[in-house]
Amino acid sequence: MKFLLDACVSSKSLRDRLKSLGHDVSSALEIDPRATDKFLMELARSEERVILTEDKDFGELVFLKKLRIRGSYDSSK
Repeated sequence: MKFLLDACVSSKSLRDRLKSLGHDVSSALEIDPRATDKFLMELARSEERVILTEDKDFGELVFLKKLRIRGSYDSSK
């Protein structure tokens, strides 16, 4: 599975664990620490990645602004 870790969940331990399980992992901190949520969503969509985040703003972009993404997971719950 391909993941994009949002800046708020981009710990080295999470990245390393997902990679050790065979996943393809990108991190917002490695791409651009100042990247907007909308940019990250567009990147995730173009690369067919699932976004891992604790940022509730992604929900607004998906549900209120109707931006399409492959999938996301809110790890704050």
